[in-house]
Amino acid sequence: MTDDDDLVKEGFAVNDTLVFWTLLFADWVLAHPKSGGTTQKIAEGQSQARLPVVDDESVYWVTDSTIAKTALPKP
Repeated sequence: MTDDDDLVKEGFAVNDTLVFWTLLFADWVLAHPKSGGTTQKIAEGQSQARLPVVDDESVYWVTDSTIAKTALPKP
């Protein structure tokens, strides 16, 4: 699936308050509150970011060379 800028979304993850997704060709990881609001870019410069997973403390994703993570953003 692509958006208007032809950026490929490579996976989604959800916790109680946020939805997370990656944009493969933009090298971004994004978060958006389930209740609405502003999308946050929680990581950038993540070469071919894809397949996000979330637990109680962090968001994880795969890049072309590693498994990366960041702390959960505030909703």
